[in-house]
Amino acid sequence: MIRKFCLMIAMIFSMLPTIVHATDSDVLLADMYAHPENYIYYHSMGLGTGLRASDYINRNSIDVQEYDPPNYIIAFNRIMQDVNANLGTIRESARDRITRYSYDLDSKKMYIEKCEDGVCHWEYLDPAQMNYSRFIEGDIAGGELAFYLAYHQSFYDEFKSLIVKRFVEEGTSPVRLINFEVDSTSCIYNHVTHELEFWRYEGRNRIRVK
Repeated sequence: MIRKFCLMIAMIFSMLPTIVHATDSDVLLADMYAHPENYIYYHSMGLGTGLRASDYINRNSIDVQEYDPPNYIIAFNRIMQDVNANLGTIRESARDRITRYSYDLDSKKMYIEKCEDGVCHWEYLDPAQMNYSRFIEGDIAGGELAFYLAYHQSFYDEFKSLIVKRFVEEGTSPVRLINFEVDSTSCIYNHVTHELEFWRYEGRNRIRVK
């Protein structure tokens, strides 16, 4: 039943781009449902009052802008998906923007470009702060995933993000689309087999639904 529901939702959303008056968010969400193989989830966080934000990389957007070993600059299209479950209703939206990272492979230092009022600078991402800041945790996960997609190797000696580590080792990336979650069962897209897998969570344990 759960499998049929997930596949039905995916089929319905795959038709949304044909709607004449669809907004940019509608089109982006529809493409995420229809083509989960192109979107790799790497971070999410609750923002309070029923709002949850999730980040994805569009794997087709990886752009190596500087290749000067040990220095690299990689840009990609970051998808930010918001789900608001206030007052018993669910509203889903998505937006995208170009995100850039700078890497020094010798020193294992990663930087993210931050811009405000048209002025941009490189901000160092300290892995030691990942346990204290969900924002830094997400930024480092995005940088790790971009570097891996570009060069098929870990930037650090070992992956700092458990989500990125799971993607590399198992080929799976959770499809964090709200309609894909039924009775605490999540649909996970396997980027190796190109199939949806169905899992149930009991505490911290992940159990495959047969």
